Amino acid sequence: DPNDLSLLQVPEFIELFAIHNDLKNYIFDTLSFIGYYCISKYHHIFAEHIIDADANVISFNWDTLIDEAMFNTKRWSYETGYGFEFEKVLYKTGKDSESATKLEATNIILKPHGSINWYSDMHKEKLYLILPVGVRLRGGTLGRLRSCESIGNDSHVFTYIIPPGKKRRQFAHIWERMKDVLQNADKIIAIGFSFNNNDSHVKEEFKDISFKKNLSVEIIDPTGSSLVNTYSEVFKTEDVVVKFSSFAKYCEDFLVLQKG
Repeated sequence: DPNDLSLLQVPEFIELFAIHNDLKNYIFDTLSFIGYYCISKYHHIFAEHIIDADANVISFNWDTLIDEAMFNTKRWSYETGYGFEFEKVLYKTGKDSESATKLEATNIILKPHGSINWYSDMHKEKLYLILPVGVRLRGGTLGRLRSCESIGNDSHVFTYIIPPGKKRRQFAHIWERMKDVLQNADKIIAIGFSFNNNDSHVKEEFKDISFKKNLSVEIIDPTGSSLVNTYSEVFKTEDVVVKFSSFAKYCEDFLVLQKG
């Protein structure tokens, strides 16, 4: 029990707790660096397609590449696009959410393992959203997201991502919303998700979902042929095909169709 304070006297627990925090900070710093300095043209192509197709995204990743691409379409909002409300939304520019133009997002990004721009207080009772500066303002490290952020009045919040391994349902409301989305889906596009050993809990969560009988699944993955049986079993459908071997090829196909 992580709330058992007596464990703080056990050296092995202290060591494991330190390793857990170091791993979480390493993940955060890496993804924060990538998201701050790298612009993915494929994510931007994909984001436009998601909105045009009136689709939703389920992401088990912590990065914000698709989030930022969706935001840059000017048809999606961070404040309303995650399917729930935050205690407060803050910007690295120092401006709060009231100064921003809000949209009521119709396309939802569900992130059941958390996100590097989600933060919580020490007791994990309140969720905060902190956004980096716009792409055109980036330079050096100014404006980059940090694992610990100030929210004023000497108060701080801490990154809220669930590290690899046995992930617990700390975002239970997102898992429930995700099940609703899957239950009503006619088509699922699975990009680079292989149900590996660290994600075995996902299969367990999907067991009780009543998927549509005519559900179709397209896999985009270099090892896609080895995943067909797994996807067929999880989503209870025989209509599973490998569409492309990479996310890049999948997005480039949109451009071909648009030009055609």
